[in-house]
Amino acid sequence: MKLRPTARGNSRTIFDILEIDGPMSLTVLYKKLKQRKLPMTNEQIDNCLKNMRSRDWIEFNFKESQKIDIRSKVLKQQRTLQRNMLTDQRTEVKTPEFTEEGAA
Repeated sequence: MKLRPTARGNSRTIFDILEIDGPMSLTVLYKKLKQRKLPMTNEQIDNCLKNMRSRDWIEFNFKESQKIDIRSKVLKQQRTLQRNMLTDQRTEVKTPEFTEEGAA
């Protein structure tokens, strides 16, 4: 079983969006694809999601308002590690503290 789609097409585009942005609902996915100005109809997106689900690339979480996410635990861990590294880098950057000498 492959972890992700190998061919460059609709399924790879959708998978990349889910891999970068994390779990999202179907309406948010439609908005993201529309922002990228990709020529995909809603029917194509739905068929693509069904195919990806049957190949075990994505999963639907019905407990969390039908969110779509990637299925691979390895890729989820990589995404989490990358986000943690980014947040750590943001917190390490601190402004220098200035003290006034001679102020009484």
